[in-house]
Amino acid sequence: MNFPLGKLVEEVKVREYDWRKNLVRMVTESFTGYLVATVSGMDGLEEGVLLFNKGKATGAYYSYLKFGLEVEGDKAVRHFFNALSAENGVGEVYSLSFQQVELVLAFNETLKLGKELGRGDLERFFTQGFSLALGKEVLLDAVKSVESKSDIFKRFGLESLINK
Repeated sequence: MNFPLGKLVEEVKVREYDWRKNLVRMVTESFTGYLVATVSGMDGLEEGVLLFNKGKATGAYYSYLKFGLEVEGDKAVRHFFNALSAENGVGEVYSLSFQQVELVLAFNETLKLGKELGRGDLERFFTQGFSLALGKEVLLDAVKSVESKSDIFKRFGLESLINK
């Protein structure tokens, strides 16, 4: 997923940054831009983005890079906050203009959250530690969604051609 570069505000080590305190500050100061967390996670790199518009989280994206799996919108918020608890990783904060945020959401509607998230909403997503189980759920869902050759034949009523 490509986001406009914007202005780099901060670059930090994920584990050493006080995300809770700084998210409260971003909400209070009506921050517009996005946060990126790139971490060493489930068998490789993972990257998450949380998009803000005037102090409210409005979009989210998460990618399990090794597997080419992406999670967007409301589902991605949990993954992003999970990444904030990773042992190894970097975080970046970029400011954008209101118009840039609107364009990102206009061209990537799947990133939009069902409801804008304010301070109280965001605080409930913080985790006690990094969970590999969250990534495994995404991987299992992806594997389940892959249709086998026999499933395709059955769907078209061609079961008799299987194993011939």
